Amino acid sequence: MGDFCREYTQISLKASEDIRADATWPGLLSHEVSLLRLLEKVSDDCHVEINETGTKLKYKPGIVMGGRNLVHDCGVSRSIGYFLEPLIVLGLFGKKPLTIRLNGVQSQILEPLG
Repeated sequence: MGDFCREYTQISLKASEDIRADATWPGLLSHEVSLLRLLEKVSDDCHVEINETGTKLKYKPGIVMGGRNLVHDCGVSRSIGYFLEPLIVLGLFGKKPLTIRLNGVQSQILEPLG
């Protein structure tokens, strides 16, 4: 899925369409897996299946619910802005207000767009 992980998942959630992806090396990166797990936290009935190597993904979007007092560890491979951007967009469509604490790197030098 590469650089388009955030965009694919946001569109999938809003359109209620599943994503199935087959990729070759390197497959999904740690920050992309973390983003998918974050979307599971703020969505109801969302289902993510990733194989061991990260080269196959099945993503079934749920309904964006929001939630209070959620916590997510973003890791250190991307700054929290990578995770915050889709949350802002999807949070507008949540059934409930969204309050979440993102733990991780606050800024990165030369973070690529996308």
